Amino acid sequence: MLKSIWDPRFIIGILFLILTLIIVFLTSSSKKTSPIAFGLLWFLFSLVPSSSVIPLAEVTNDHRMFYPFVGLVLSVSWAIALLVIKYENRFAGATWQKAIMIFGIIFILTGHGYGTYRRNEGWRTDESLCYDVSIKSPNNGRGLMNYGLSQMSKGRFEIALSYYKMALNTDYRNHPYLAINLGVVHEAMNMPEEAGTFFEKSIRIGSSYPECHFYFANWLQKNNRSVKAMKHLKTALDLSPGHYRAQQLLDSIERKAMNEVQTAEALVETYPTPKNLLNLSLKYFNNGEFEKCIEICEEALIQNPDFYQAYNNIGSAYIAMQHWDEGIVACKKALLINPDYELAKNNLRWVILQKEKSGH
Repeated sequence: MLKSIWDPRFIIGILFLILTLIIVFLTSSSKKTSPIAFGLLWFLFSLVPSSSVIPLAEVTNDHRMFYPFVGLVLSVSWAIALLVIKYENRFAGATWQKAIMIFGIIFILTGHGYGTYRRNEGWRTDESLCYDVSIKSPNNGRGLMNYGLSQMSKGRFEIALSYYKMALNTDYRNHPYLAINLGVVHEAMNMPEEAGTFFEKSIRIGSSYPECHFYFANWLQKNNRSVKAMKHLKTALDLSPGHYRAQQLLDSIERKAMNEVQTAEALVETYPTPKNLLNLSLKYFNNGEFEKCIEICEEALIQNPDFYQAYNNIGSAYIAMQHWDEGIVACKKALLINPDYELAKNNLRWVILQKEKSGH
């Protein structure tokens, strides 16, 4: 990154651009040399989209130069052809000059052939390409992450993790996709807490990326936090309505929740005990039906006024609806009956904190 126009690289770049434009101007005046001007203009204009209009995140990506080089090669080859034509009389009777020219052509073609061979060796597979990048550009965080991805796809989680950690020491450290992949590899290595930490980090640094919400939701769903998972899946779909996996996971969670609700409702219809009513209230809560959760808990309290778990569920439902005062009252009622009930303690602490943050 250039921090000042006095950076030598900026000055060299400007001089190169000026020199190129001078050559374009001089060669465009003659029909004989106009292909040189055409090729140079091709080179300059085809660079504009990726350098000025829609700049790439990494300007050193090789592929951005492929199309511009078509014009540059045209310009250079035409210039060489003009030189050969101009001095062809000198080569007419000079065997050694012809030999030098032929040798030069063979040398150039051989060099390009060898370079192509070496490039194909590196580009043969995704894994070999990413490994080549990691060796030649050890500070390229994206390259390190991509090689880690190639290893993770083969089940080499320890190697993948080591490359992800190396990427954390580069400028790529705060990219959402690196956080996602760190979460995925920790989850694959049976470290759910560490995975959750990285998935949450991906949300903090990339809230506008649908993939962050999808992977965090997937982790939440696996850890029995379906309500929050559905919230993040809906956010992912708001950001990217065509996100197939997010829609598929959301449908799966909703179907499962609906089936569980229907089973719990059937059980309550047959055996309307406080315990079954409490179980149904949890299903309603997990399905995001908070008012029904409160209603069912109140039915359970009619049968058992000291049912502190029901008061806690009422508090949880009010908290989910951001009705802080009602949530505080319900949690305190649960603790009056059972002062040692940890769930109610945690809910009460959390709702008081949220109320203070909201200023209400």
